[in-house]
Parts: sequence; structure tokens; C-alpha cells
Amino acid sequence: MKNWILSLLFVMALAGLKAGETPQELLQAFMEKTLQVNDYKAKVNIKVEVDFIKIKERKAVVLFEQPNTFKFSTGGFALLPKKGVDMEYISLLQDDYTAIDAGTETVQEVETRIIKVIPSNDDKDIVLAKMYIHEESKRLYRMESYTKQSGTYTVDFFYADHPYDLPDKLKVSFDVKNQKLPVSLTGDLESVGRELEKENARGVVILNYSDYQVNRKTD
Repeated sequence: MKNWILSLLFVMALAGLKAGETPQELLQAFMEKTLQVNDYKAKVNIKVEVDFIKIKERKAVVLFEQPNTFKFSTGGFALLPKKGVDMEYISLLQDDYTAIDAGTETVQEVETRIIKVIPSNDDKDIVLAKMYIHEESKRLYRMESYTKQSGTYTVDFFYADHPYDLPDKLKVSFDVKNQKLPVSLTGDLESVGRELEKENARGVVILNYSDYQVNRKTD
């Protein structure tokens, strides 16, 4: 009886080990879901919160098309992030990389797997990314990027009821130092250049998405 119980426990332990996906498998499943979106068009409300810069909220239209076309169209002046909001994880995961399991963490009351992604291509700006993915839904809830040219920044993804689990909101958080923003921003920053040199300057860009039109060219 004792041996039978030990054997049962051993089998159950093996089953538990096999139940969880490896980091590579989880990223592949996430990409399979992501690549179901060939293109989309959506309305975006942009709110920028950068120390020493006051920018009015703007409305824009965003266009995305595989593999890496990402365009904002907005009337008047707008301070738009070019890093962190352009689904850069697609190009990151389409090239060779090393995936490392870094445990779990709760983000927005959801338990996520943390996967460290290290690109094999030295030419990439990103040298390390930490992706926080919900294993069951394959939703990306957070991505922390460490880059050569753009500093470090964090993107938090929020969800509602949009097709293909496209995000309802993005929150891009970054440090501002020596006029070199961790996310590239368009706009005239000359008038605030001195203030941007301050060590503790902080920046946040919040984008709220609505009216998604997905796979318009394939449906």
C-alpha cells in the first residue's frame, strides 16, 4: 500500500510538471494569438504626463499592419510615444531569442508568468525584456524593456472587451534624463530642455483605445 501511494504521488507530481508551459511554449502561444491580427484601425485618446511639460489631451487614429507598420494620425500638436506602444514585442519574438522563466507576479489582480526575453541579435535596441503574461488567456499585462538607446520603460496593458484581446488602454512609464527620453517622442522640446535634464523627471503616456476595426483587409 505504501509503495502504491508513493507511485501515485510521483505520477501526480509528473502531471503537475507537464501541465505548465515552458517559457518558449508560452511565448509561442502568445505570438500565435497576436498574429491573428493582420491589421487594425482604432481611435485613441492620448494623455501625456511629463514633468515640466503641459500637453493637452489629444484624439488620434492609429493604424497597424503586419509586420511592423504602426502610424498615428492626429490633428494639431501631439506628443506621441514611438516606443512601447507599437507592438514591438512582435518583432522581438519573431527573431531568435533566449527565454527564461522568472517566476510569477500579480499584475492588476491577475497572476502572471514573468518571462525574460534576451534577443540573440546584437543589433536590436532592446537588450532585455520582461514580459508578464497570463498563462490561461495569453494576455500580456506588462512589458519592461531595457534598451541601448532608449533607456528603460514599462508598458502596462489593460483589457476590456475588444476583439482578439486587443488592449483597452496602455500606460507607458519612463524616466526623463539628460533630454534623452526612454521613449522617443515627437514634438518641439527645445523650450523645456533644461528642465528635462533633472535627474528625477518622470513621464507617463496613457492611451485609451476605442472603435477597433480589425482585419479590414482580410475579412
